Amino acid sequence: MKKNISALILSGGKSSRMGLDKGLMKFNGRRMITYAINAVEPNCKEIFISANSDDYQQFNLPIIKDTYNELGPLSGIYEGLVHSSNEWIFVTTCDMPNITSKAVAYFINQIDKDINCIVASLNGQRQPLFACYHKSLIEEIRKALTEKKLKMQLFIESCQLKVVSMNDFVIDTPNLFANINDKTDLLP
Repeated sequence: MKKNISALILSGGKSSRMGLDKGLMKFNGRRMITYAINAVEPNCKEIFISANSDDYQQFNLPIIKDTYNELGPLSGIYEGLVHSSNEWIFVTTCDMPNITSKAVAYFINQIDKDINCIVASLNGQRQPLFACYHKSLIEEIRKALTEKKLKMQLFIESCQLKVVSMNDFVIDTPNLFANINDKTDLLP
């Protein structure tokens, strides 16, 4: 069942290791971003793509471009929060083809009123790009961007944070948060 939450798929990276736009590359016969779209679509009432390329228009979803150019994922999250019609946004990336709708549903059901950030963890490692952020963070993120404090791990430490273990999901999906960073990762 869809929740009153927006989904933001980060696709605006430089893809310097890949050499091409990762979200548009094919993995197992499908554009990589379609894996993220399929995982969030059953769970979220609104979906945005954070990208600085108009090539993403083919997916018929709103594209959000960064106001703070080349400042990494925090810039995309800022824009997602500004554009969202919901209080919360769920954030993921275009290069994690193993995330599932079931994992997204479980994760967003962990949101509660005493936090403004919820981050997944796997074997104790936090995943700030499989996370939910609340609109109350807009000004804090804007300040971090203007001060060039861009490290996601440091930013989440400043939040009213809840960490949710996703260890149970790796039983069915061993590479849940594996991302595709270079062309060798595309090989079967």
